[in-house]
Amino acid sequence: MRSDDFHRLRLKRTPTRFERPERDEHDEREGLLHERGRACAPAEHMTPLLELPAQANRWLRASVNNSAVPRRHTSPVPCIGRQQRHPIALATTHYQHHPQTDNLDIYHLPAHFSVEFISGMPTRPPVQRAVEPENMARVAESPDIFCMHSERTVRTSPPLMRTLPSTTFSFAPTTRSEQGCHFETLHGLRILSNPCQDLTDLLLLFSFRMIITDQSTPLRKGTQASEDSSPPAGPPPPAYPGYQAINETHPSPPPAPAPPTLVITQRLREPAGNRFCKAFVVAILFWALFSLFVRTFVGMVSHRHGGWNNLHTSQDGDGDGPEWRWPAPAPIPTHGNEYPVKCVQGEAWTPLGLEPDHSYPPNFKAKTEFDLPITSDVLFFLSRGSLSSGAIRIEKDSRVQDKVGVSIMVHYHSRTALSRANVCLLTRGEGQNGIGIFTPDWRSSPKQSDRLTFEILVSLPFTHDSPTYIKSLETSLSLFRHSLGLLHDAYEFGSLSLLTTNSVIEVESVLAHAAHIRSTNGAIRGVFRSNESLELVTTNAYIHADVSLFNAGVNKATNLAMITTNGPISSHVNLYSNTSDSTGGSFAVKATTTNNALDVTYGAAPVDSELHFTGHSTNGPINAVLHPAFEGEFSVSTTNAQPLVHSDEKVEDPAGKGRHREFHVRSVIRRHITGDVFWDGRNSRKSSARLSTTNNVARLWL
Repeated sequence: MRSDDFHRLRLKRTPTRFERPERDEHDEREGLLHERGRACAPAEHMTPLLELPAQANRWLRASVNNSAVPRRHTSPVPCIGRQQRHPIALATTHYQHHPQTDNLDIYHLPAHFSVEFISGMPTRPPVQRAVEPENMARVAESPDIFCMHSERTVRTSPPLMRTLPSTTFSFAPTTRSEQGCHFETLHGLRILSNPCQDLTDLLLLFSFRMIITDQSTPLRKGTQASEDSSPPAGPPPPAYPGYQAINETHPSPPPAPAPPTLVITQRLREPAGNRFCKAFVVAILFWALFSLFVRTFVGMVSHRHGGWNNLHTSQDGDGDGPEWRWPAPAPIPTHGNEYPVKCVQGEAWTPLGLEPDHSYPPNFKAKTEFDLPITSDVLFFLSRGSLSSGAIRIEKDSRVQDKVGVSIMVHYHSRTALSRANVCLLTRGEGQNGIGIFTPDWRSSPKQSDRLTFEILVSLPFTHDSPTYIKSLETSLSLFRHSLGLLHDAYEFGSLSLLTTNSVIEVESVLAHAAHIRSTNGAIRGVFRSNESLELVTTNAYIHADVSLFNAGVNKATNLAMITTNGPISSHVNLYSNTSDSTGGSFAVKATTTNNALDVTYGAAPVDSELHFTGHSTNGPINAVLHPAFEGEFSVSTTNAQPLVHSDEKVEDPAGKGRHREFHVRSVIRRHITGDVFWDGRNSRKSSARLSTTNNVARLWL
């Protein structure tokens, strides 16, 4: 096959629905009709977009960018129904067929396409007849389907609902009509596409190979549509045998050469807006990755040379030249009777060099140490300023004797940042000794390079003889995480006060006569023992506590308060009596939260003890389990939910006397239940349990 047998045409058009046409172009030199339309038009008003001369035994290829709509149709037409289709028309000039059935094979015809043949008698106007691929067998059996009278008949086949791998179209130019239709003229072929289908670049490869018996009637050649292009690398798609027309009066025709073939492929292209968005996102990602790479590279280079201020950086973070001398000491913001005994600032720190974490900016560390007398009336630790944060750890240490060892390590990024801090040994009145960390109080948020992180390790002297009594230990360290080790078996605190903000307080175990544990926006969890009072207070966080309360049977009750907001409370409470027979005792427990659950379980309680328990929540469930030793009245209330009280009458007598347990419900008013429970006779030491919540369940187990 020669290269001049191929013809390539491309129509540059991308239609947009529901807009007016922009312009019409007609190129007579190339025989192309370019029509740019912006609206859908009915099929009966369609005109061929592309006209190609049909030549026997010639292959033509056209690259079509979609179909056009005549300019006169400017009003938008909704894209519904089978009538709204754009034509991709391949029209031939007049020629005559051999009086036998011709076949046209189509490969990979996309969905939403229809096919129409344009044919008619030479002396009559062309007639359009639509042919469906599914009806080709019927067309082959009725060869007169293309032989019509002068009236005009238009049939539009429904679009294909799926892509067909191959389809054969058969047509017979002869007819058995009385008028005697001899040589039908095939004027052209049209392929209709739905305008709602987003066509981009449709490549049409077709051929008409037909037998010409009348050599005196040559095919008329039309104007070449474009420059000849090179033939495809491979042969055209294989031709499949079509259906032959079946007619009793006409014998079967002899075998014909390879049937005509039309190959359609579709190459999709995304709209320009989508392509722009994707390119923009890729550019942003590339820019972010490139910026990260540059920053990492600069940091590594600076880190490798010891710092960003000088190529020769000492181990404390800055250069050794005179320009890098320590700034003057900052003022110490002491309050009231606080008196600084010794302060560490600037070069007084013991440098520990660069940390091996390869962070950027580089992170340096230094340390200092203090000693506090164990016999102090008050041991205190405090911080002031917005640049300090960190953690404090209190633990026992057998290596320390008759004193409290305090080791402080600071993490910093530059001498300038470290010079802003003062760590001082303080006295506060007689017998009160402690440590104070002071930094400037900035109103604006400090940069990362200005922040200082302190790690405070408090080592308490430990002996195996008896617990060491510590009168009072206090902390007031904002932004410091608190952690206490196993201290209950080695130390007894007369008073314990832990105060922080935005940090967690975690206690492995501690024994204190009076303990006050408070945080904001930080959780509280641990094991606590107290014989006077215990307060666990936080906000916007949970409280998980295992509490043991001791009482000597005096008139003063041992108190427990657990209070939070927007966080759950989960607690296991044990009540013990310090009397000789381990009976009696007075206790008061209060648990309050909001917008979350409350769960309190009493695992132990002395016989004949007095307990006053109050549990309250809003918009959260309450579940309370009392010990069988409880004797007294109860009250359970809620709103928009059900109050529940469960009593086990088969529970054993905690006193071991075989007493029978009495359970009475006095009133049930709406969602409020009241009653009492006791062993045989009513206990003179009357206890009480009151649960209340809103919009959730309140459940009491007796």
